[in-house]
Amino acid sequence: MVRKRRKGLAVFGLAIFFELVTFSWTIAENIKIGIPSLTVTMMPVAVAKEQGFFQREGLSVDLVLMPASLNIKVLLAGDIQYATTITAGIVANIRGVQTRVVMCFVDRPLLDLVGHPEISAITDLKGKLVGLSSRGGLHDVTMRRIFVQSGMDPSQATFITLGEQGAMMTAIKSGKIAAGLLNPPHNFLAYRDGLKNLGWAGNFFHAPSTGLVTMRETI
Repeated sequence: MVRKRRKGLAVFGLAIFFELVTFSWTIAENIKIGIPSLTVTMMPVAVAKEQGFFQREGLSVDLVLMPASLNIKVLLAGDIQYATTITAGIVANIRGVQTRVVMCFVDRPLLDLVGHPEISAITDLKGKLVGLSSRGGLHDVTMRRIFVQSGMDPSQATFITLGEQGAMMTAIKSGKIAAGLLNPPHNFLAYRDGLKNLGWAGNFFHAPSTGLVTMRETI
C-alpha cells in the first residue's frame, strides 16, 4: 500500500515537473533589436526572425527601425535590449559604458561612396557637400578614412547628416550633395540611375560594422 502510494506520488510529481517545463518553453522572452536601416547588412536578424531561429531559442523578437545615431542611446535608455551598430557600441565601451559586442555580421563596411555624375574622383569632392547617415558613427569614421587615404583633409569638404538611405540617394541624384555613402541595395539602384561609384569603403577601412551589441547586465 505504501509502495503504491509512493509510486503514485512519484508519477504525480513527474507529471507536474514536465508540465512546468513545457509551460516554461511556451513563454518567450520579449526583446527588441534596434536596426538603422532595411539593408543587406541587416539580413541576418531578418532571416533569423523569419525562419523562426529566435523562437526556437525562446525569444520573441521585434526589429525596431531607428537612425543609427540613436541605436546605442536607445539601448542605454533600456528601450531596446540589443543594438546593431557595433562601431558605436565599441566607442561607448571605450568611454566607460558597459556595452558588450556579442556577434559580428560584417568585418568591414559594406558601403560605396556614390557620387553625382559630374564627380569623377574622390578628389573632386573638395569644397563640396558630402552626405552622412549620422555623426560619430560608422559612416562618419569611414568617410574621414576615405578622405585621408585619398590624400585629402576631411575639412576640405562639408559633411551634412541626411539619415535615411533613400533620402541620401535622392540628394545625390538632385545634386543637393556631391556624394554620400550608400549600403546595398541603394548603391546598385543609384548606379542604375546613372550615379557613379567613387570607391568601396572596404578598400579604405577594415572594422566590424554590424552585429549585436547589448549591455553587460543583459548577458
